[in-house]
Amino acid sequence: PAAAHWYLTQLGTAPAARGRGAASALVRLRQRRAARAGVGIHLEASSAEAVPFYARLGFRETGTVRAHGTRDLTAMWWEAQA
Repeated sequence: PAAAHWYLTQLGTAPAARGRGAASALVRLRQRRAARAGVGIHLEASSAEAVPFYARLGFRETGTVRAHGTRDLTAMWWEAQA
């Protein structure tokens, strides 16, 4: 993205640990820090299952990132609220 942003990368949860709020807590921590810094957050969701998770945290889909040798990624953006 052209706007000032942080890139959220490599966030995952082991299947046995899902649903306990750890990943949400990590994303929310980054969102608070990004808001204080006045920047948005960009990420590329690597699975269709991850898109609704990020959407619940305020991210919106912005497009598709073509990947070679694997499935395409979903680009997503979170804008800090003023």
